[in-house]
Amino acid sequence: MALASTFFYLARYPDAYRKVATEVRAAFPSIDTIRAGPALNNCVYLRAAINEAMRLTPPASQPLWRLVETAGAKVGTERFPAGVNVGTCLYVLHHTKSFANPHTYDPDRWIPKNDSEEEKLRIKELTRSFAPFSMGTRQCLAKNFAMMEMLLCMANVFSRTDFEVAGTLGEDEKGNFRFKSFFTSSTEGPLIRFRERKT
Repeated sequence: MALASTFFYLARYPDAYRKVATEVRAAFPSIDTIRAGPALNNCVYLRAAINEAMRLTPPASQPLWRLVETAGAKVGTERFPAGVNVGTCLYVLHHTKSFANPHTYDPDRWIPKNDSEEEKLRIKELTRSFAPFSMGTRQCLAKNFAMMEMLLCMANVFSRTDFEVAGTLGEDEKGNFRFKSFFTSSTEGPLIRFRERKT
């Protein structure tokens, strides 16, 4: 789901596509240099592009229910008694007021504009409202491995090919990636046309 969403949005946002392509192709001069390590970790715009796709289309979109323990719990301004199940879906969390224009694909939101404290706080607030792998004791144990695999996959794709939109399958009426919510998300599409790069 995360990769499908990343392809969907990058194919539709030419500026983001160009930034990822430039970054990846500068970091890896040839296919055989693509591997996990510092060069991949320094592909910050590629990571931002994947994060933004997962923000808009969470791979696990259903509420992650928690049972309120014996002391009860306060969530925001609401008080919940013991024994009640509470939860929210990641789609809602990923579209809070922390994210300006929350329905817009904008990888740049994840990139600090400068070294100011204000920017550090802004990024920290985004991170607090971003949980594509869940959080706490139920977070995905393999989240770092999964992210590394997605970065490697996209680095290989951008090194070998160019791609573009080939149809509207998976696109909703507002131009976003349509998905169905089960425990994990499900989708049809996107349709993407790949062509080998001539270097």
